[in-house]
Amino acid sequence: MGCDIQWEPKGIFRRYFGHVTGQEMTEPVIAMQADPRFDRVRYVILDLLGIETFSVTHGDLELIGALDTAAVQSNPRLKLAIVATQPEIIGMVAHYEDLAEGAFPTAVFSTVAEARAWATIPSVHWPETTL
Repeated sequence: MGCDIQWEPKGIFRRYFGHVTGQEMTEPVIAMQADPRFDRVRYVILDLLGIETFSVTHGDLELIGALDTAAVQSNPRLKLAIVATQPEIIGMVAHYEDLAEGAFPTAVFSTVAEARAWATIPSVHWPETTL
C-alpha cells in the first residue's frame, strides 16, 4: 500500500508515496471515520508529496467527498490540510473540494510544516480545551 497512517493526540497524519490507487485513498478514509477516536480528531494532514503516479477516478473522489460530507455531522471540528506541489495532484484536490462541497475547511500547502502550523491552530468551532 502506498500510505502510512499515524494517529496523533488530536489528529491524523497520512503520507502517500509511490503509485497510489483510488482504493488506497478511500480505504483509510472509511477506516478513520469508523474508528471511535474520529470524533476527537481536530485535523487530518495528507502528505501527497511522495506520490509518483496515481490512478484515482472521479468515482473515487465522489466517494471520498460523500464520506466527508456525511462525517462532518459527527465531527464538524475537523480541518483538512493537504501537502502537495504537483499540478496534477493539486487539480485532483480541487476536484475533491468541489465534490465534498466544503465539508471540512481545507487548505493546500507546499510543506508539512506549513500544513501542521495551520491544522493545529484552534478553530472557532473548537472548545478551548481541545488542544
